[in-house]
Formats: sequence, C-alpha cells, structure tokens
Amino acid sequence: MPIYPKILKDPQFNLDAKQRRLLLRRAQSRWFNKPSNVLLYMVFIFLWMALIAFLPAQLKALGASPLVASLIGWLVVYPLMFVALFYLFYRFRFLKLVYQELRTLGHDLCPECGYTLKQLPDTESRCPECGTVRSKILGDPATDSAR
Repeated sequence: MPIYPKILKDPQFNLDAKQRRLLLRRAQSRWFNKPSNVLLYMVFIFLWMALIAFLPAQLKALGASPLVASLIGWLVVYPLMFVALFYLFYRFRFLKLVYQELRTLGHDLCPECGYTLKQLPDTESRCPECGTVRSKILGDPATDSAR
C-alpha cells in the first residue's frame, strides 16, 4: 500500500483513489528520471549495507558482547537509519515532485512547500510560507486560454 502524502487527501483537490495513484506514479517517474536522486539513493543503500557489515565488529571491539552488539544494531541503529533516510527522501525530495504534479493538474500550490496559493490575490508575488517566487501554473486552463 503506497504512502499518500496528506496533501493528496485534502478535499479541496477532489482527487479520487485512482487519480492519487496516477499522480504518485508520475511523481515517482520524475524522481527516478533524475540521475542525482538515483545516485543519492544508491549511496545511502551502500552506506546502510556498510553499517550492517561493520557495526557489530566495532561494537565488539568496544567491549560489547556479540549478543548485545547484534541487538543494538538490529533493534536500534538499523531501524533508525531506515526511518531517517525515508524521511529525508520523502520530505526533501519526493514531496516537491508531488507538488509539481498537482500544479500540472491546475492547482495553485507553492512548488517548494505545498502551501495553497488559491486564496491569495494575483498581486501577491511570493509564497507567504517559504518566500518562493510565485510562478504561472502549468496546467491552468484559465491562464492557458489567455494566450
């Protein structure tokens, strides 16, 4: 079961389950099309595997028994590293792609923080949350027909 960002369940977007899955699939496709994301992912996987390989030996060298070293590794360090990596990828890389996909559907969001800019006047040039410059929505039919 995919993990939906809270913003996709917001009633103002009026997305059904099929539309949410399609939007997430397109955001994932964008994520894997960016070589720096794939490289970063591979580096973190390598570091996690190195930690699994070398942490028990280092804990044993510090005087921990083999059982304690294994328990510390498997019950504390590895799950915390997994959660930290998931949070970093999700919050700082993937959510921005979800916001961009919502913008292509015509929703007025800040592409950086996801703040809804719909109620702001058009004269407001920056996002009030993060200060990002407000740009034209890619899939907005109202602005596309004005061309």
